[in-house]
Amino acid sequence: GEIPESWEVRPLGDCLPKGSVQNGLYRPATDYGDDGIPIIRIDSFQHGGTVNLDGLRRVNVESVEARRFQVADDDIVLNRVNSLSHLAKSSIVKGLRERTLFESNMMRLRLPGSGRLRPGFLISVLALPYARAHFQFRAKKAVAQASVNQGDLRALLVPLPPIAEQERIEAIIGIVDAGIGRQEAVLQNHHLVKAGLLQDLLTGKVRVNP
Repeated sequence: GEIPESWEVRPLGDCLPKGSVQNGLYRPATDYGDDGIPIIRIDSFQHGGTVNLDGLRRVNVESVEARRFQVADDDIVLNRVNSLSHLAKSSIVKGLRERTLFESNMMRLRLPGSGRLRPGFLISVLALPYARAHFQFRAKKAVAQASVNQGDLRALLVPLPPIAEQERIEAIIGIVDAGIGRQEAVLQNHHLVKAGLLQDLLTGKVRVNP
């Protein structure tokens, strides 16, 4: 679609230094357990927003692997292998409380702090329908799943507003997301109240006056 004249449109790869995209860690199931280092898996996040760091599974790895596959705040993780409908699902890492790793069926994207693209703005771009269409078009399909690679990610065309404008867009989206979160909490509370009232009615605990 149309964009302001002051914005550029470039392949994402043009904004990424060497080594900024990396595939995750593979470990056999026997290495997972109650101790070890938390690891982000594809069920740890929804498309857009932040990774849910609560209740992550833990894996035992050597220190060399732990350093290589560690995530940091403002890293973006993206599904590289999944069903076609969930392919390239992405989320941003925020609020890390301890060293945390990421699993092999995703990619980690780390943007430089002084670069042309802010992580909070990019995660919003990755959630747009045209970005999803890009990855689905380039997907390598197999039985019951599909995959994309680092080249597919780097080929994605992204709009590049000035950094100050990216920051304003991030702030606006943050306010909207916070409002949606509050409304979802209110809606959930209404559902609980409704379920409780129905339970009282159907069990006869509360009598209805005809």
